Amino acid sequence: MAINPINHLSLLNILDSIHNAIVAIDEEGKVIIFNKASERVFNYPAKKALGKNINEVLPFSGLNKVLKTGESHIGRKFKIGDNLYVVNRTPLYYKGKIIGAIGVAQEINELKNIADELENVLALKQTLETILEAGQEGYMVLDLDKTVTHANKAIADLFGLKLSDIVNKPINSLTANPFFCELPESADDIKTEVVEINGRQVVAFKYPIVKDYKLYGGVIKVIFQEVSDLLALAEKVNQLNSELSYYKNELTKYTSKQFTENKIIGNHPSIVRLKEIIKKIAPYNTTVLIRGESGTGKELVAHALHVESGRPGSFIKVNCAAIPENLFEAELFGYVEGAFTGAKKGGQIGKFELANNGTIFLDEIGDMPLTMQAKLLRVLQEKEVERLGDRKTRKINVRVIAATNQNLEELIKKKKFREDLYYRLNVISLYVPALRERIEDLPLLIKYFIEKFNKEYGTNVTGISPEVMDIFMNYSWPGNIRELENVLERCFNLVEGKVIEKKYLPPYILGEELKNKEFPLGQSLTNLLEAYEKELIKAALLKAKGNKSKAANLLGISRQWLHKRLKYFNLLP
Repeated sequence: MAINPINHLSLLNILDSIHNAIVAIDEEGKVIIFNKASERVFNYPAKKALGKNINEVLPFSGLNKVLKTGESHIGRKFKIGDNLYVVNRTPLYYKGKIIGAIGVAQEINELKNIADELENVLALKQTLETILEAGQEGYMVLDLDKTVTHANKAIADLFGLKLSDIVNKPINSLTANPFFCELPESADDIKTEVVEINGRQVVAFKYPIVKDYKLYGGVIKVIFQEVSDLLALAEKVNQLNSELSYYKNELTKYTSKQFTENKIIGNHPSIVRLKEIIKKIAPYNTTVLIRGESGTGKELVAHALHVESGRPGSFIKVNCAAIPENLFEAELFGYVEGAFTGAKKGGQIGKFELANNGTIFLDEIGDMPLTMQAKLLRVLQEKEVERLGDRKTRKINVRVIAATNQNLEELIKKKKFREDLYYRLNVISLYVPALRERIEDLPLLIKYFIEKFNKEYGTNVTGISPEVMDIFMNYSWPGNIRELENVLERCFNLVEGKVIEKKYLPPYILGEELKNKEFPLGQSLTNLLEAYEKELIKAALLKAKGNKSKAANLLGISRQWLHKRLKYFNLLP
C-alpha cells in the first residue's frame, strides 16, 4: 500500500512551505508558530522568536488584543520598509475556549498584481464581447459538454431567440443540425458548410478551441451574406485562379522557349564556346558580367542564364542608363510610405525584392551613378536590401547579371566606376562578339529572322537575293544583330515578292551617294570601315536635316547608338 508522504511531515514543515507569513501565540501570549515566511517578512529568526512573548518579538502584531477580546482583525494593513502587507488575525479555540491567536500576512503588492490581472482579463472580455456584437457575423462557443457558453445577439436573432435562451443551454436544445451539434474532433478539424437556419441558407464555419495541444471545445461562426452571392464570388475567384495558372504556365513555356541558349543563333567558334559556358555556369549563383557592343544580344545571354539556372523567381531587367539619378535608389531597393515627396501610399517594392529567388539583370551598368555603385556593392556583399526611408533590412536571394558596352577599365581610371564593384561583378566575364567578328553566321541569322517575320506578317518570303547577300556580307553592321533585325523588318514592310531584293534595302546601306567617293589606299580595313560609317552617318544627318531621331531611323540603329558614334567621330555640334 502506497504511503502518503505528507503523513511524515510535521505541522511545522507544512507551515514553512506556505508563502504567507504565519505567526501564532498560546494563551499566555508566547510565540508557538513562526514560519520561514515570517523570518523573511519580519527579519527575525524563528529560533529566537519561539517561546518569547509576542510583544518582545512583534510589539505591533495585535495578536495579544485578539487573545484578550476574542474578536478577529480582518484585512488590517501594516507596512515594513517599502512593502505594504494585509493581515488577518483570528482567535484559536479548543472545546469552546480561546487557547491562542494566529495571524496570516500577505504582501499587498501580490494581491494588487492579481487584481490588476483580473481587471485586464475582464477588460479584454468586454472588448471581445463588443467586437463580437459589433460585427455582422454570428458567433457561439461550445464547451466539451456541448453547452453554449458564449453567444452574440446576431446568432440569437438568427435562431429567433433571446441570448438568455441560448447561453448555458445544450446545443441540441436549439437545433438538431449535426454541423452545430458535433464538436471538432482534433486541433486541425476546421469545417465549412452551407446550412439552413429558420429557412435561411447561411455559410457556417466551425473551429476547434485548443490549448497546449488539448481540445477544449469549438467556435461556430455564421456569415449572413446570401449564399448565392458567395457561390458566384467563389466561382469567379476559381475562374480567375484557373486563368492565372494557365497564363503563368504559358508564360513559363514561352520564356523557356524564347530564351534558352539554343536561341543564341550561330555556329562560329566564339558563339559555340559562349553557349557551352552558359550551360556550365547557369546552375550556380555566381555573378556574371556580360560585355559586348550594343545590339549583340547581351540581354538574350542573360535570359538564357536565368532560364538554364532553373531559379523559381522572376527575371527582372533594369536599364541603368534610363533611370534618373535621383530615382535610382527607390527603383532598385524600393521605399516606404512618406519616404519622400510624391511617394506612393503604402510604399513600393524595389527591383531587387521583385527578383528574389530569381535573377536581376543590370543592363548598361557602366552608366550607374557612383553613389549607387557603393550601395549596390553593399547589397552584393550583405545579400540584403533596405528600402528608402526604412530602417529594416530584408534578406534577398538574387543572382546578379550585369552587362555593358563600355570599357569599365577605362572608367575606373577616370574615377567613374568603382574598382571594388568591378571585381565583385567580374567574377565570370562573358564576351558577346560583334556581328562583323562572326560574319560567317550572317546566313543563319538571316534565315532565323525571315522565319520570324513570316509568322508575324503572314508572308511567305523565302530569302534574300545573292546581290543583297553580298552587300550584307561586306557591310560592317555597327548596330550588330539589332541592326540586321531592323533592316530585315523594313524590307518585310516593302517586299512584294518572295525574295528580298536590293531595292528594298535602306539607302544608307546601299551608299548610293558614296559610289564615286574614293578612299585612300594603304589603310587598315578597320579604318576604311570607320571612314565609310562616318560618311554614311553624315549622309543620313544631311537627309534628315539634322534630326537625330530621323537619321537613326534611316540608318536602322537606335538614337542612343547614333549619339555614341557621333561622339566617337567628333560630329557632335
